[in-house]
This record gives sequence, C-alpha cells and structure tokens, in this order.
Amino acid sequence: MAGKQMLEKRVDLYRSWKILKWLNVVPENREDNERLLKIWLELFMALYGDLSERVKENQERDRLFLHFTNEVFPAAIDQYKWYESERLGYDIGLWKTLENTPMEHWYIETLSGFSEVY
Repeated sequence: MAGKQMLEKRVDLYRSWKILKWLNVVPENREDNERLLKIWLELFMALYGDLSERVKENQERDRLFLHFTNEVFPAAIDQYKWYESERLGYDIGLWKTLENTPMEHWYIETLSGFSEVY
C-alpha cells in the first residue's frame, strides 16, 4: 500500500505518461482522468514502491520509472493489444487492454524482468 500512497502524490509522473496522448485524455476530462489514474496506479504502484526502496536518488528513480512507463510499457501494451485483438477477431480497444493488464502473466513477467535490471 505504501507504493500506491507514494505514487498517488506524483501527479507529475501520471501527466507525463505517454498513454494519455494515445487516448487523447486531457486534464479537463475528469471522468476519463479518474478512470485512467486508477488503472495507472494499479499498473505501476508496485514498480514505484520497489524503485523507491532500491534507488535512493530521486531523479534516478523517476528516470527509471518514466523509462518503464513511457518506453517499455507502451511497446508491450501495443503488442499485447494487437495479439489479443487478432486472437479474438476484433479490436479490443486500448482502454480494455489497459484494464486487463495488471494481472496478466506477461505483464508480471515484464515487471520482474525490468526489476532485475536495477
């Protein structure tokens, strides 16, 4: 829970998330922002907590976090969305993909693999 509480305070990191642009979510759209913030916290709270424990330099922690959320994750989620859409025979949409991702085996493996780097 500490990771979530720490990450909830980092609105700057949320607003830097590349996926916001993909979805065309603007700060004024409160409903979409609340929904997406909830997904963002679920996806990345464990990573942020882990980085906070392991990396004492705040700028380095934030750099690693943003690298994962804006480089590693978008590439993986795009590939997963494409794969699932092909498997099901229709476009499942990015929102649905994001909502399903936190408990997916591939995502847990991706997080674990990234954790091994730092």
